[in-house]
Amino acid sequence: MKICVPAKAEGLSADMDSRFGRCAYFVFVDSQTGEVKSMKNPSANADRGAGVSAAQLVLDEGAQVVVSENLGGHAKEVLQESDIKIIELSAEKVSEAIELAKQKLGL
Repeated sequence: MKICVPAKAEGLSADMDSRFGRCAYFVFVDSQTGEVKSMKNPSANADRGAGVSAAQLVLDEGAQVVVSENLGGHAKEVLQESDIKIIELSAEKVSEAIELAKQKLGL
């Protein structure tokens, strides 16, 4: 299962970003293989529509779960329409968010 977490930098040791659409990076983790991929968020400084653009990027990357502290309404709507599982929680590090998400998913 591919899990996505908004982050302030690259990798598992990065701080989780409380913002979704305007985070600096997205960190994707495959819960089965352990593969980690970090991607800069091109929508971080957008004038408008950052949440929707960020949600589309996450969908394009094949994420099945998004872990975020604060999803904007439009981003949440896009993700829900695409049957992405949303886990709303706060964590200090991306690695911690991934572990909490795995527990909630029973992985």
